[in-house]
Order: sequence, then C-alpha cells, then structure tokens
Amino acid sequence: AAVVALVMLLSAAGSPEVRAFFGMSVGTAVAVIAYISQVFTPLESIGMEIETIQSAVAGVRRINGFLAQAERIPTAETAPQAVPGAPSVELQNVHFGYESDEEVLHGLSFAVQNGEQVTLTGRTGAGKSTIFKLLLGLYRPQQGQVMLNGVEAATLPDTARRPLVGHVEQSFRRVPGTVRDQITLFDAAITPQQAEDAARTVGLHDAIAALPEGYDTPCTPGIFSQGQWQLLSIARAIAAGPQILLLDEITANL
Repeated sequence: AAVVALVMLLSAAGSPEVRAFFGMSVGTAVAVIAYISQVFTPLESIGMEIETIQSAVAGVRRINGFLAQAERIPTAETAPQAVPGAPSVELQNVHFGYESDEEVLHGLSFAVQNGEQVTLTGRTGAGKSTIFKLLLGLYRPQQGQVMLNGVEAATLPDTARRPLVGHVEQSFRRVPGTVRDQITLFDAAITPQQAEDAARTVGLHDAIAALPEGYDTPCTPGIFSQGQWQLLSIARAIAAGPQILLLDEITANL
C-alpha cells in the first residue's frame, strides 16, 4: 500500500523527469492501482476463508475427540454409596486448570458440613464458578479429590446427581418445551405439583398462571423478563429438593 501511494504521489506531483521515469501518466497510475486492487482483493478473501476453514477443522477435531471419550459415569446400580457422617462437600488439595500449564485452583481444600451455608468471594476469574463445575462433576481435578457425601463427584450417575445437587447459573439456559419443562428438565421423577411448588417458592407462580396455557405454555424468549428468567432458574434448581444448593451470583439479574 505504501509503494502504491508513493507511485501515485510521484506520478501526480513529480517533475516531468520523474513522471518519465515511471513511464505513466496520473490516469495510467490510477488504472494500474485499480487493477492491482481487483487482483489482490479476491486473494485476500481467499486467505480469510482458508483461516475460517482451519478454525472450523480445529473445532471439528475437538468435537470428535470429545465424542470419542469413553463414558466414565457409572450406572445407578454400580454407583458408590454415600459415606455416613462425611461432609456434604469436601475438596482435598485440589489442583485444576483449563489449560495444562495454567492452574485456576492451586491446592484448594475446604469442607462444608450438612446444614452449613458458605459464601465464596473473589475477583472475576478467581475460580468460583470453576469450583461449582467440579462439584457438578463436569470436570475432574488434575490433582486432589472433590467429594460429595464422601463420594467423588465425577463418579456419580446423572440419576443420583440432580436429587443431590441443585445449581443456579449466572444466566438461564432455556430448553425447547413448555414452562413446566424448564423447571423439570423432562425429569419424570419431578411431579407437576413439585414444579408448581418450586415456582411458588421463588414467587413466580402468579406470572406463570397468567400465561395463556399456564405451565403448559410453550416457552419462548419473550414471555419473561430477565429477572423472571433468573427466578425460573432457581425454581429449576430446587424442584428436586436437593441436599446441596449451588448459587452462582443469583442476584445479578434480580
């Protein structure tokens, strides 16, 4: 670009000797630059598309790697049993990082007994949400143990995890279905009455009852305010009556 600009400047403002050296008039210089642009613009677009394709290929490889992993969650029949008297939540010398060379948690240890309430504070990125993900069994620590009632969190089957742990995320994740489905997540073990009781507990029952089909109203993005979505997220977490309730900045949208 700098060379092209220099050629234009010298062609336009240079002496006759300079213009003779370049061998072109101002009009010819403009035409040459236009042709060069027509040649390089498609090449630049091709380069950008190649970069997009490379990024997509890397994403597909990560997805294939995830799908190729063996199922590690045991069935309900083979799941370990809770240890009587063990803390409800316990982290033992936990080291964890999303990247192998960058740890988020460094030797973290603490225990929460049944009935206790604990608040985790810290700056953004300190690892508060990461602790919740470990407790939910979504990740395994690189070192140490994450225990729920004396059982390693990642070994619990899905059927045992939801009645044990309720999780309220920072933002609500809507699933296709009715308002009731947002609370039950299609869990047949949660009765319609339990779903309604959960909505009453968080103060959302009247708003749901006012919908055209009540709890059977198809759930679309515009039927609730941002604060009501957050209340629905809390109702979802408590519907199964979990022993452990994880609240991740639940007042952010209230």
